[in-house]
This record gives sequence, C-alpha cells and structure tokens, in this order.
Amino acid sequence: PISSLPQAKSLHLSDLFIGLILLPIIGNAAEHATAVVMAWKGKTDLALGVALGSSVQIALGVIPAMVLVAWAVGSPLTLDFGAFEACILLVTALVATSTLDYSATWLDGAMLIAAYMIVSIVYFYKVEIPYSTIRSRSCICGEACCIISV
Repeated sequence: PISSLPQAKSLHLSDLFIGLILLPIIGNAAEHATAVVMAWKGKTDLALGVALGSSVQIALGVIPAMVLVAWAVGSPLTLDFGAFEACILLVTALVATSTLDYSATWLDGAMLIAAYMIVSIVYFYKVEIPYSTIRSRSCICGEACCIISV
C-alpha cells in the first residue's frame, strides 16, 4: 500500500486519504490551473467546462473501466458505497449544484473550498476497515460484506 511509504507514515496518511484527497489534486493540477486562469480572465463558461469535464470523464470513463479491470484480475472493487460515503456524496453534490448558476461569487468559491476542506478533514481521521476483516465477519444479509464474500 501507498501508506507504507516513509513520507506517508511520518504524516500519518492513510491509503483512503491519499486516494480520495491528494491524488485528485495532484493528478488534475494542470486542469485546476487552467480553470483558475480562465475564471480570473472572466471566462466563466470555459472555466466551468474544464472543471466539470474532468469530473464527468472520471465518473463515466475511468471508474467503470477500473471496476472491469479489477474484476478481470480478481481484485475486489465495487461501487457499493456505504451510508457514510453516500452522505458525503449527497452533501457535496448539493453544495456543488447550488453554485452552478453561471454567476460565480466569492461566496460560491468559499462554499466549495469549505466543503472540500470538511471532506478532507473527515477522511483524514476516518479509520479504514481492512477487506479481510469485512470478508470474515458475519453480518446481516444485504450489507456489503455479505455481497462480497464468496
């Protein structure tokens, strides 16, 4: 795992935090810079197109492809979100859609940054449950551990 690197260990970063928070920031740095420059120049529609285009590309292309690749190699990867992840997704989607009226203000930007910071802090302190633990425990039918176990 990536959290076994010395830098990640010294900063107490989990694989979950690195994958959900740091990797998207670093991986899309050029797109973020382009969106900021375009917004600074007053080209809001282009900035919004760059920012949303990246998200749509990941959601509709990369994630389903990763699920298929994981299935092909026999690795567990599902899109079965738990209640916690679904709530985070719902709240951040509500915040994001409340700012999509093409009249960006500093308050819209502050709300988006605050939402990202809150999610970052939550996932920094969230404890991961190892997959092997989930597979070995008994649970009520319908939970993710019942569906995944073989």
